[in-house]
Amino acid sequence: MMNNLVYSFLYSEKKDLDFSIIEKERGIVLPLSYKIFLNKYKVGDESLNKQSYLDEDIGFKLPLVSYQYKQNEFLLELDSFLSLETALDDRPYDDPVLGDDGLNLIRIAYSSFPSGGGVYLGLNRDNFGFIYRVDWDGDENTTAIKISNDLFQFLSILEPVIIDDNLDYTNFYKNWGEDFWRKKEV
Repeated sequence: MMNNLVYSFLYSEKKDLDFSIIEKERGIVLPLSYKIFLNKYKVGDESLNKQSYLDEDIGFKLPLVSYQYKQNEFLLELDSFLSLETALDDRPYDDPVLGDDGLNLIRIAYSSFPSGGGVYLGLNRDNFGFIYRVDWDGDENTTAIKISNDLFQFLSILEPVIIDDNLDYTNFYKNWGEDFWRKKEV
């Protein structure tokens, strides 16, 4: 069933990764949902389909939409999903909360807000496949809070949020071959 799920904010990229080699080399077992995700979707800096427009005044492309997880007063804005190599290399082995002796988490996605936080995946027997949010803002202690039972459940609760409500979207257009929007001068 998970193979048929489509998330319009993710770029599809069919791969056939051999996880048995990676798992053996690293001495870990990865959850099935994460393996399916890595074989189906693009990861890295350009993993999210953040529609953008060219702001002619400053000469930069700016995002039109962000993808957010909200829980009460907490907000986590998703930046990108990490490659498996980056996630495993960035693994906090020695951290008392996140590392091998704690929850045994790996960061699978970056978050720009709150800074330094992100989305983590549980690898222990007791939290295998669970998704956590980690917030390092304003607190000396790292906190990891479970937000979902698996990755696809987490993806289904992300909300697209328009970044600038003051833009007149009726004047936007795309030129052939461009991956961003432009504002028509009126």
